[in-house]
Amino acid sequence: MGFWLLIIVAFVCFGGLLLVRAVWGRNGVFVLGIGGVVGSNVYHIGDYPIIEGNFVWGIDSIIYTLFLVCVMVLAMDKHEKSAYVLMYSGIGSILFNAMLQFFASWGSSGIETGVIYGLISNALSAFATFLAVYLVLKLPKILKNKHWNDYFIMILCIVLASIINSLIYYGGIALVEGGFDANFGWTLLSSYLGKALALTFAIIMWALAKLIDKKRNINNKEIEDAQT
Repeated sequence: MGFWLLIIVAFVCFGGLLLVRAVWGRNGVFVLGIGGVVGSNVYHIGDYPIIEGNFVWGIDSIIYTLFLVCVMVLAMDKHEKSAYVLMYSGIGSILFNAMLQFFASWGSSGIETGVIYGLISNALSAFATFLAVYLVLKLPKILKNKHWNDYFIMILCIVLASIINSLIYYGGIALVEGGFDANFGWTLLSSYLGKALALTFAIIMWALAKLIDKKRNINNKEIEDAQT
């Protein structure tokens, strides 16, 4: 059921993104993006693993990709300032949530290793997210000016951001813990298979979004023609 559950989560997330972009525009994209980046630090593979044989799935691979897609959708829709606002807001939300989690855990179980580890993990996630998104966010505009295909731009940016984020986050965790655990390879493979699934749904969502935009433009033109 593990991988099928990821498919269901991906369908809900990117179906929801398609809907909110069509109905509420950038504000709807912003809400889902914040939910994705905060949720990925709460419902992560460490606390909520879905074990299926050697694979260790986690819905964080889907919802973190959702955040990256939301950032790229804003950038591709020529809302670059909003994309940066989403990035900074997402980072701030991670850190604020980490602080709340720290105090809640402290009050519940005292200052334990796990409590400190959670705070460090969230701080690393925020830092990795900042670098990953900041380094790729200017690419859509540059590549669009070079007339690159929109789908290829989105795929390239999300893949690059995912790799940068993983290198910084997992590298930082390894330094803190003194190395990788025995099942790290399978965990990383599972994570990237989940991200590949999410990216597939993201491209389908983007194709449908462009069809909706085209239909709206045709309808608006017909209305304008009828009024003249």
